[in-house]
Amino acid sequence: MDNQEQMRSASVFLHGSYPTEQAEFYRRAIVNNREGRLVIAADGGLMLFESLELKPDLIVGDFDSVDPTVLQKYNEIEMIRYPERKDATDGELAIRAALERGCDDIELYGAIDTRYETDHLLANLLLLKLARGLMKGPATARSVRAVDHRQHIYLVENENLQLAGKSGDFVSIIPLNETIAVSITGVEWELEKREVTMGSTWTLRNRFASSSADIAIAGTALVVHRHS
Repeated sequence: MDNQEQMRSASVFLHGSYPTEQAEFYRRAIVNNREGRLVIAADGGLMLFESLELKPDLIVGDFDSVDPTVLQKYNEIEMIRYPERKDATDGELAIRAALERGCDDIELYGAIDTRYETDHLLANLLLLKLARGLMKGPATARSVRAVDHRQHIYLVENENLQLAGKSGDFVSIIPLNETIAVSITGVEWELEKREVTMGSTWTLRNRFASSSADIAIAGTALVVHRHS
């Protein structure tokens, strides 16, 4: 692709859940801000593009989840094909393809699976950690995030995160270390350097009290911003 060097952001569409009633949200996610953004379909994620009659910039996967007749329609699009027996999911391979093309800002769509495929859901969320570790430059919680029509999910590591939203939005903080320290303002239940242990539900579903929430975490945690 001629403009690989200029691309610094990417949207990766996994083979996940895309409710038909939210089709317009996903159409906008593909079409809006297209200039300078690399749009990748990971294997069965291509079926979303087929349903919306849109095209990605790159298709990655072993293509075991794509109807061959659909795949044939996109034969003019750059494809990276892998064997079915491989050491990574199509989602991970798509992220690696984005990173190899110099992207330092990545959004994952279809990662938050509403069909209760728990293994893929957990693995997809931990791809946020993998992607941050592979980025060439400094990476922040915003550098890679999982997105759907309801929520944004970030992996926060010893850093601050400001979330813009509105009163009534929910924010949940889920520790990934044995213990973390959490400070949060702009919500109904503010905290100041409070210790939270892994497995505790104490920091689930705090509610925005204003148009933003400021979070500081010592340790590693997932932060889920659910829009009201």
